[in-house]
Amino acid sequence: MGAVVFALVVYLLYNLVYAGVSFPVGRLADRRPGVGLVAASYLLFLPVDVLLILESGIAGAVALMVGAGLQIALLDVVESTWISRAVPRELTATAFGWFGVLRGLGTLVGSILVGAIWEYVSVSLAFAVSAVFVVAATAILLLKVRSTDASLS
Repeated sequence: MGAVVFALVVYLLYNLVYAGVSFPVGRLADRRPGVGLVAASYLLFLPVDVLLILESGIAGAVALMVGAGLQIALLDVVESTWISRAVPRELTATAFGWFGVLRGLGTLVGSILVGAIWEYVSVSLAFAVSAVFVVAATAILLLKVRSTDASLS
């Protein structure tokens, strides 16, 4: 199998996993809303980071895309659910707009940082830094919710 075909197949796998788990995750978020699922969606990226540090090749790419499909599906659904419950109904679209802006800026900064570490230091360190940010973001989320009692459950 050529590299282009392989890339298309693993990206297809990612999309199939994402599509396959999005609805069940949505049902779960409806029954069990709150910060716990948001934190879980963040922490689910840790095994993906570890895999990227340790594994390469076909098995690594397949496992990565399955893990990423699960993590992004959970993240997209539960963050959207949490946001929609956190703001007044008349500001929901504005809140999602700001969320998109902030998520995009965060992704841009994170991608530049991880890309620079990848290019100038090492790939393993880039994903180790990503893992540190995952843990930090989860801790900040949980501490902030605890301090404001904003579980939004």
